Amino acid sequence: MTRRDSISTPSIANALRGNKPASEYKKETTQQAKQVAEPEVHPFTGEKLAEAWTEFVVRVEAPQLKAALSTREPSLVDEWNVNYLLDNETQRERLVLEVKLKLLGFLRRTLRNERIEVEFQIAEGDDALPRRPYSDSEKWQAMVEVNPSLAQFKKMFGLDFDS
Repeated sequence: MTRRDSISTPSIANALRGNKPASEYKKETTQQAKQVAEPEVHPFTGEKLAEAWTEFVVRVEAPQLKAALSTREPSLVDEWNVNYLLDNETQRERLVLEVKLKLLGFLRRTLRNERIEVEFQIAEGDDALPRRPYSDSEKWQAMVEVNPSLAQFKKMFGLDFDS
């Protein structure tokens, strides 16, 4: 014995009542699912990207990561591919592990584009920032390069400190 509602033929009584056959409901839900599954893709400019990037950097709490993300401007490679140059591999590793997913989510929401991708690369050649002096001797050498008379003053006054 078969149940009445399991029959796949259309019912005249249901059609007169305004009820749709099950196959129509399946078509509607499939179309709705396709609409939801399509990513939101709105075009954006490099200026909008820079604004959103700066807004995100303000929210970063770790000072090293904040500094790494604010050193340069992000560049828009394609319509939605973002490239950002870093100084070293350590920065890249930390940003990929700790910040990249949050950054992607923020940029995608803010710029209303689900296809945005961010790539971190190490700067080389002309893109690399000059190396900063860290130790006292490196700082002294950098100051002497800018102002050679400092070396003469040191010798003249007999100053003795690590150089």
